[in-house]
Amino acid sequence: MPINIPDSIHPNRMAQSSSGVLFLTTNYGIYKSTDNGLSWIHTGDTVEYFSDIVTTELNEIYVGSHNLYKSIDFCQSLQLLTPGIDLLSLISSSDNSIYIGKSGGIFKSYDGGYTWDTVHQTGNSQLFTGFLEKDSVIYAASVDWSGNAGGVFKSDISGTTWTQHALETSSIQDISVDNNNRIVAACNGSINYGPGVFRSDSLGNNFVNIYSDNEVDAVSVDEYGGIYLGLESDLALDWGVRFSSDDGNSWVDKSSGMEECSYFNQIFVSSNNYLFAITQIPYKLYRSINPVVNIEETSGQTIFDIIIYPIPFKDRIAVVFNSYKPNHCIIQIYKTTGDLLVCKEFLSKQNEYIIEIDACQPGLYILCIQTEKILISRKIMKIKY
Repeated sequence: MPINIPDSIHPNRMAQSSSGVLFLTTNYGIYKSTDNGLSWIHTGDTVEYFSDIVTTELNEIYVGSHNLYKSIDFCQSLQLLTPGIDLLSLISSSDNSIYIGKSGGIFKSYDGGYTWDTVHQTGNSQLFTGFLEKDSVIYAASVDWSGNAGGVFKSDISGTTWTQHALETSSIQDISVDNNNRIVAACNGSINYGPGVFRSDSLGNNFVNIYSDNEVDAVSVDEYGGIYLGLESDLALDWGVRFSSDDGNSWVDKSSGMEECSYFNQIFVSSNNYLFAITQIPYKLYRSINPVVNIEETSGQTIFDIIIYPIPFKDRIAVVFNSYKPNHCIIQIYKTTGDLLVCKEFLSKQNEYIIEIDACQPGLYILCIQTEKILISRKIMKIKY
């Protein structure tokens, strides 16, 4: 559904703090949301254009474009770190360093953004459009308008040596990674590979094509491995948001309620599993009506014989596995708004698990069950007793 913010704001990028607050950069400053993205308020006094934003585990926020700023009060105030830096993308790594990507290379700051070292220098036609870090390895997505470079670059946590690791000469617009270290790269053009989406199961050493029907601007992977794409508009091809729950073997259109757009700035899955899409022409921010991983089965595997009782329930609910005893079971209960109420993790092998939920009010909830073999969700109803 479209989020009610003025179109003139021109939303650009989103990030989420470790405490769950959502932040949105725009052409007119920073907005934040504390209700899963339903409503947004302008924060602070700054009204300049911001291209990217990142948060740290300590709830520090780095945001910038022409200038780089830092905030320690949820963007109520911004401390100017580096004026005139003209960044396109940034990341705060696990060793507390900051990297920025811009025309001409990758730059690293060891002192929180005050001074910068060039760690990878390129020609001015090459842009670095996004970063990610996984298990002390940093990946960078790159576009080269000359067609001679671009692709996926990789470095260890030191960030001092970068190698053009895969998809050479590709225009990689975005990059994401799931909990199993599978890297997904969005490509909207390449001399050698063509447009589409590429996945690596080898830490970026090799990539295989998993989508080739259109140019892809943005990609995101949820915590269960579901892949979301933003496809730019083309007169001859489909556009919109696509979703795959089976590693890219099949795709489902998730564009219902959206206006056709020329470009996707970002596809973003929040910690509460809401899907957000930021588009250009028209400039819009969209959010899924329900949490995306709680309204459908996303593992793409066989659903085992499971009994959930009683339905409706009063103060507790039981989950029974008839076919096998899982080694590891996580049971979660969500409100229909996406708020997590209960999360229980079981490490012992057993057939039946009992969840006490007497504190919540009568109404509709969503039960999510995850084991080493399956991921399913079901709507459940609580009644008065």
